[in-house]
Parts: sequence; structure tokens; C-alpha cells
Amino acid sequence: MEQLDIKHDNKYSAIWFIVSKEQGIIEDIPNLEDYFEDIGKVFEVLEKLLVENLKLSKENLYIMYDENNLQIKKGILKFNFMDMPYDKERLICSMPINKEAMYVKVNYYYRNGLVSIVNLVFIGQKENQILLDSVIYAERLLFILNKHAHVYEEEFYKNTINVLIAIDDEVEKELYYGITSHLRIILYFYSLGIRPSSKKVGYILRKLEMEVFTYLILNNIKLSKEYVLRIFNSIYENSYFNFPIIGFFICIISLAGYAVSSKENYTTTPDNKILLHISLIGDIISKDKMRD
Repeated sequence: MEQLDIKHDNKYSAIWFIVSKEQGIIEDIPNLEDYFEDIGKVFEVLEKLLVENLKLSKENLYIMYDENNLQIKKGILKFNFMDMPYDKERLICSMPINKEAMYVKVNYYYRNGLVSIVNLVFIGQKENQILLDSVIYAERLLFILNKHAHVYEEEFYKNTINVLIAIDDEVEKELYYGITSHLRIILYFYSLGIRPSSKKVGYILRKLEMEVFTYLILNNIKLSKEYVLRIFNSIYENSYFNFPIIGFFICIISLAGYAVSSKENYTTTPDNKILLHISLIGDIISKDKMRD
């Protein structure tokens, strides 16, 4: 079976595409944000996306919802999804608004467990009317479609993991899974124009960057200029992200700041080559600057 892939379109930051080398775009994964006068229409959209288009088995789709919400239950059963009534208090979604927001979680039974593939947020429900927000986990959908054991078997993860293994093959793969995931999220933030200094969400980016360096330093994983570039290129050059390469240079500079500031905190590893210098980053940028 041909292996599928996913791509991200930076013009529409919420849209991912599941693609085939032979067929091109198989399906676009939208961010469902809309006002619905009929809750049943939400599940109609889900059926079209997940069952008709992506060919997932309907009998393996389990929808978790507030056990006392009869309107949602009616919508689920109308389209013959498996329903999972749940405690309302554990489905409350905290949002900075005055309206009640509740999760409706779509799970897929796969390899003897449930994988969360869609999180719907029903906002301000009045009978059958709701405002909908959502998160669709395109990467999770992809590893299910490709019949892999987990998302880290996908090419866009494996490329980076293989670079890290080449640096040090004695480190447990699970650590490299975490590092790779963090770096990809970091680059995604930068692709959206988010910086460590950004208000509201900048602290998340700073936290992720600090955690990457903590992982590397505490495990004495040594990096050189060559490997820094190979790691970032493994993420960028597979076209998973579509934005100017200067974006990840800014990211490297930010990471380098953490590396330098870490020197005092991790004096037990003075020989760790992870301590990058801004001058080195400047050399990298001058050689490859503004490559699109």
C-alpha cells in the first residue's frame, strides 16, 4: 500500500493536507469553526471527512460526550457512531468567555486502544444550536491511515530521529521522540510569526525551547554546527513547513540564547558542545541568507 504524507499550507495556518505521491492531495483537514443551527450537521461533517473521504471504519469511531446531553446523543446515534457517555465535569473546556464550552471527543479504536483524533468544542449550546471550535489531529490520522504503530514512524519524524541517532545512538529513542516533537512544534510556532517575546503564547515557546536544551544537556548529547543544521533541515526541507528558511535561523538564534545561558546552570558538563555562539549562527545566516 502506498504510504501517505501530510503537508501544511502556511497561507491557511489551520489547514493540513493529506497527500499521495501518485494522486496529489487526498484530503484537506480544515479547522471546523462555525455556527450550527442543528447539532446533527456537525456529525454529518465528521462522517463525510472521516468515513466517506478518509475511509475510516465507522464502527471504530467512538464519540465521548456529556452523558446528560440528549441533543448530542441524538446527533451521534443518527449517524450510527459509537457513543461514549461521560461525566460532564471532565469535559468542561476552560475558555476566556462567558459561555459554557464543552468537549466532544472523537476517538478511533486502533491497535487495541483508543486514539484521540478530533476534539470538538461546543460553545454556548442552546437546544440544537451551537458555536463550534475544533482541533483535528492530522498527524494521528496519518499514522492510522498508513497502518503504523505510532506517529514517530512517519517520515517527517523519522528523518529527524535518524539524524539524532547519528549523533548518539546510545540514547533511548523515546527521548529523541520528545526532542523531535518539541522542535517541530517550535518551528510551527515560528512559521505562524510567534516569537519568544510574543504576548500570551510566547511563554509556551520559551518553555519548549528550554526543555529541548534541558533534554540535550542532561543527557550529554553533543551538537556541532553541522548537526544543528542537519536537524533543522530534516524538518524544514521535506516541505512539511512552507515558509522562508530565515524562520528557522531565528529559531536557532533563540535556542542558542538558551544554550549560552545554560552554561552556568549545568557546570557539570563543561565539555558539552551544545553551547552555541551567536557569531556561529551569524556565519550560518550569511552563507544561506533568506533562501526561500
